[in-house]
Amino acid sequence: MPAELGNTNRRDGFLFREVVSLQLQLAGIDATARTGYLTDPEEPHSHLTGVADWAFEVRTQKRRDLAGALEEAQAAAEHDGKRHGVAIFKKFSAPTKDSYVVLPLQTFATLISKSQA
Repeated sequence: MPAELGNTNRRDGFLFREVVSLQLQLAGIDATARTGYLTDPEEPHSHLTGVADWAFEVRTQKRRDLAGALEEAQAAAEHDGKRHGVAIFKKFSAPTKDSYVVLPLQTFATLISKSQA
């Protein structure tokens, strides 16, 4: 975690990204958390990297802005050349594996139809 992080909320956010990436790795997904602030506009905007076709916005706020987080994820997907953007929200007082994932209905429908093929 970057040493310049003095704000507890930011530290919690970066730590949660790390834990989410580890949870995905346990499921066989090669995800890596972006640590630190976005300083170069050319670098990936997704909070997690290494997952083909997917960009992630990872949030820890108790007050959840689903639409805003999803818009950020989709903007990251567009910037990073990914097909899908999803938001992951921490579920408080629960293990990371129980966190919430928010994605557009069309993306969800595509995933379901592919799993039934």
